[in-house]
Amino acid sequence: MRPAPGQDARVILPRRRRTNPVPLAEVRWSVPDGYLPTHNQRFSLPLTGNLAFDLVNNRTKRIFGDRTGLAAARNEAPYLLQRYKRDTDELMADLSVPVKVKGKHWGCVRIGYRQTEKP
Repeated sequence: MRPAPGQDARVILPRRRRTNPVPLAEVRWSVPDGYLPTHNQRFSLPLTGNLAFDLVNNRTKRIFGDRTGLAAARNEAPYLLQRYKRDTDELMADLSVPVKVKGKHWGCVRIGYRQTEKP
């Protein structure tokens, strides 16, 4: 870190630690049929054969054909906000924004937030 102009080079204050008050769980991309080709590293752990572990820790290369997943993937409005219960029983809020390339709808970016109250 370089000191700002006029600042004493011997005094460098540490950067403020950023805290995230929003319980962000994930950011991912989905195509219109609900297929999720990739996910965050946290949810892309190698498959183990343990179904309970894999359901929570490997959420990549899956088709999310549930009502929430398909509504997000097919939505072409500027955004869609949904609340739902995930297949892991977590309560989630899902914000999705469509992805368009040269006017063609290619799917969406989904941002998932953990909920603290029932939808």
